[in-house]
Amino acid sequence: MSLVKLNARSATALDATVLTGNLPAISGGSLTGISAPTNTYFHADLTSEHTGISDNTVTKVNLNNVQFDTLGSWNTSNKRWISTTTGKYFVSGIVNCYNGNASNIAIVSTQIKKNGSTLFVSHLDWRNNYGGYSNGTEVSGIVDMTNTTDYIELFGYPFANSASGLKFAGTPSGVQTSLTIIRIA
Repeated sequence: MSLVKLNARSATALDATVLTGNLPAISGGSLTGISAPTNTYFHADLTSEHTGISDNTVTKVNLNNVQFDTLGSWNTSNKRWISTTTGKYFVSGIVNCYNGNASNIAIVSTQIKKNGSTLFVSHLDWRNNYGGYSNGTEVSGIVDMTNTTDYIELFGYPFANSASGLKFAGTPSGVQTSLTIIRIA
């Protein structure tokens, strides 16, 4: 079903019986009532390896390279993103774990936490068929940030059959460990 029929000479009217919601208005020569896309986004990653990770322990990732932070919301001392604007946000994180012993990673988990409570978790479990040196998982979801003091943090969990040089791997290892946040409403 076509709402607007255009031809070289004219445009016919929209059928009001099939339209819902608010439509832009025409004022003079321009449209009004159109919302601009969000300009609120954040992305940080690891450009150096996060070493000293304990086996079988959930650990906050010390992201060290902020690529985008349109609101200046990254707290460098606490390694967390603090909401400065309430709204709905799409959050996505990936943690890559590396172990120096071949084929000994048993479980890898990525967790995104809000105000210290776990929101989203993904994991890979290879306890019967170990996953090699380096493995990562990604997790994402939508979260309400209802207060300008709400914060988001990225955590990883490695479990190795035999831990050796366990770390969260970043760009020096050819993989990505990162956190991305985009305001969607």
